[in-house]
Amino acid sequence: MTKQNYNLIFDMDGTLVDSAFVSVEACQEMARRWGLPVRTADEISGLVGYADEDFYSRLYPQFSKEERLEFAAQVENMENEAIIGMGSKLLYSGVVDLLQELERKGYYLAIASTRTKGHVDAALHESGIVKYFSQIRCGAPDKQDMVRELMQQGPKGQWLILGDRHKDLEAGRANGIVTVAARYGCGNPEEYAQFDYGIDQPLELLPLLDTLQ
Repeated sequence: MTKQNYNLIFDMDGTLVDSAFVSVEACQEMARRWGLPVRTADEISGLVGYADEDFYSRLYPQFSKEERLEFAAQVENMENEAIIGMGSKLLYSGVVDLLQELERKGYYLAIASTRTKGHVDAALHESGIVKYFSQIRCGAPDKQDMVRELMQQGPKGQWLILGDRHKDLEAGRANGIVTVAARYGCGNPEEYAQFDYGIDQPLELLPLLDTLQ
């Protein structure tokens, strides 16, 4: 019997795109402009992967909703300007080779990200990897719903999600699919330990998939 490939769902920031350094610089510079306490790089990068509402609420709890939305919009504009011309340097090492090989082998690829459509579009197009994905869901705080929609509209068969934060794990569990931790991302060991599997660099997904088929 011919083995069927898993259908793959990727988180974006902290899994494909190494966006932490861009987010750190943008958040720190915007804090200076707003006269806010400047958070450390570790404080900011530790929140990368959260939905925008959670990210900025944790970063500056004193914000009103209006202030949070305005600050977030200004940070995103700065991030999108900063990545212009970066190309594949935006990506973790090995991501392009991984996606090329998955495409060659006929895997179905999708993205689920809680970041805004503007941010996701900018990162995927600038890095040149948007062409590998058949579906992209973003801009909603609940990743569980996004994963369910991707599965409903994608091919039948087994699914797997690769991500670096607890929300990726929760989305996978809620939809009954295999979860893989991107341990090179922005999460922490406590989060990673709860996933079904873990990888320490993107290309390690390939041999893992071979064992799962």
